[in-house]
Amino acid sequence: MTSSKYSEEDNHFSVLLSPSRLLDKLLVVCPNVDYCEEVLTRCELEAHLLHRCRGAVTRCIKSSLGCTFQGPRSALQSHLWECPYRDQNAGKNPVTDGEVSTIEVQRQEGESLGISVVGGCDTPLVCTVIQEVFPDGAVAHDGRLMAGDQILEVNGEDLTQATHHQAVVILAQFFPVCRLTVYRERAEENRPIEKEEILKITLCKHRGRQLGIKLVGKRFVTLFTAVSIIVFSHPLVTNLVCMLMTTSLSISPK
Repeated sequence: MTSSKYSEEDNHFSVLLSPSRLLDKLLVVCPNVDYCEEVLTRCELEAHLLHRCRGAVTRCIKSSLGCTFQGPRSALQSHLWECPYRDQNAGKNPVTDGEVSTIEVQRQEGESLGISVVGGCDTPLVCTVIQEVFPDGAVAHDGRLMAGDQILEVNGEDLTQATHHQAVVILAQFFPVCRLTVYRERAEENRPIEKEEILKITLCKHRGRQLGIKLVGKRFVTLFTAVSIIVFSHPLVTNLVCMLMTTSLSISPK
């Protein structure tokens, strides 16, 4: 157990940090070197392999009809054009908690997806997340997506490395069939918190001074686990970032 202390005239804090957390900061290379050249911290590797790596093995969205394709996520889109079950329909493919799912959303001419998103690789959230589903859009009519779902890919376009603006531009494009690869977190309300994951900070707040922080999390409905705290130099920056990160996609395509 290591500790460090810092004090100033107006405030001070103490930090308790387990040595194992220091190892999590080590940089590693994605093991799927044939498809991915990502370099990231060790603590991010598991989530990367599960949700974002283009070399991760996935199944065809028509597997319930008998398609036996299994291959890297980057090859899925080209396979779908040649899949022998491409034109067969077995009903709507469900979005499963804790798994990467690929679904197809049908859109009418002039109909928008009807969602707003937050996040992007240039934001604290890193991923692109659905913030709201509007009742008059194609996504609402489809009925499978909800607020908090992460969008990984849109019609073959990778969103895991897209900025917020790039994600908005891609989602605003019109396709009669919008193929979305998404991830929905599994609810783990009773998940134990290990001591090595605890970071203890003590702040002394003086009268008239604001904390100047913003709380963001991957669950926007009822669960707020794995919350991150982003500290800004001034409280006004918090409000500005909040406005910039939210963009509505309910505008009809041109």
